[in-house]
Amino acid sequence: MNPYRFQQLEMDQGAAREEYERLFYTSFLKASNNRLVHTLWAWDHDTRRLATRIGYEDQMIFGARDGTGRLESAIAFNVLLKDFQSLAFGFPPPRDSTGCFEVLTFFSRNSSLQLQLHLWSHCLGQMTVRGFHTAFATTAHRPLKSYVRIGWKAIGRGLVNGEERSFLSYDLNTRPK
Repeated sequence: MNPYRFQQLEMDQGAAREEYERLFYTSFLKASNNRLVHTLWAWDHDTRRLATRIGYEDQMIFGARDGTGRLESAIAFNVLLKDFQSLAFGFPPPRDSTGCFEVLTFFSRNSSLQLQLHLWSHCLGQMTVRGFHTAFATTAHRPLKSYVRIGWKAIGRGLVNGEERSFLSYDLNTRPK
C-alpha cells in the first residue's frame, strides 16, 4: 500500500506555492556540486525559496503528500514550451512541440526511491491522459546511467561552464503500465 497521496498542485494559492518553493530550496541546497542549478533557477536565500524561471502559468506541478498532508516530493513540467529551460544548456526545443513537455525539476524531502518511482509513474499516467507523449529533460553526467536504465534516451551532450550535461527524451508510449 502506498502511504502517499498524489495530487496536482495549485500554484496560484500562496501557501501551496510557498510550501513547494521551500521544499524545492531545501532539496537542492545540498546540491553544491551542481553549480549550474545555482545559475539556472531563481534562488531567494533570504526567504529560503527556489523557483524555476518558467512561469507557473506554463507549468503543471504534481506532488506527493504524506499521511499528515505534508508535501514530500514534487515534479514540475513545462507544458506550454513557450520558454524552454534546456535552452540555457544549449539544447533547443523540439521543432513540433505538440504532445511534448519538459521536466523542469523533480525533488524529494527524503531519498525514498519507491516514493519517487510511484510519483513518476502517477505523473506519466496523468500526462498520457492529457495527450502528452514525449518528455524532455537535462541531467548531469553522474545520474545519466540511472535515467537510461528507466527508459530515457540521451539525444544530446554538451559542456556548460565546464560541466557535462545530457539532453534526454522519454517516450511515454513505451513506459511500463
